[in-house]
Amino acid sequence: MKIKILAAGIALTLPFWACAKDVTIIYTNDLHAHVEPYKVPW
Repeated sequence: MKIKILAAGIALTLPFWACAKDVTIIYTNDLHAHVEPYKVPW
């Protein structure tokens, strides 16, 4: 019974994950670096 509920929950959330267009990641390699944001197409 729990497996069916889990499978239904995953099936219902997959369309919301597919709607995500771009994820912006901001990173630096050290404290004094310039910040370089870039988009990841997920």
